[in-house]
Amino acid sequence: MTRTTKVDWQEVQKEYITDSTASYAHLAERHEVATRTLQERATREEWPKLRQDLADKAYERFTEKLIDDKSQAQSRHLTQYKNLQVLAGKALSSMNEGDIVVADLEKIARTLKLAIDGERVVLGMPTTVSALSDTQGGDVWVGLAGLIAGADKVLEEHGEST
Repeated sequence: MTRTTKVDWQEVQKEYITDSTASYAHLAERHEVATRTLQERATREEWPKLRQDLADKAYERFTEKLIDDKSQAQSRHLTQYKNLQVLAGKALSSMNEGDIVVADLEKIARTLKLAIDGERVVLGMPTTVSALSDTQGGDVWVGLAGLIAGADKVLEEHGEST
């Protein structure tokens, strides 16, 4: 292949490094140079390593941005759930004992449960508890029946009955 113009090797290298689909053969044809010549230069100048380094950096930056975006969203959600808890608490506090409407109380309780569960999800905590263990890892209670038995035991220890 006889060339009439000089090869811009920086441009060829840039194309190879930035386009993960570009092959030596494709670039050789596009820039009118022998594939073997291009391959030898790419090997000598470590183009595949440069391409991989660029891909690694791009992935690292992408991951960092994703982590940052997720962190911002979690902070925003946590603030919203806490605000919802405050509003539900204020609504509950503003109810007068004699004027409590059960339907309103249920709505507030559902809202509070939703806000607490949402906060726990954002913090990576469970939203339900089906068992409780003591500090040594032994079961204090498991399931509803165990909870009731445990509550009865605490009441008996304090001289109260169920």
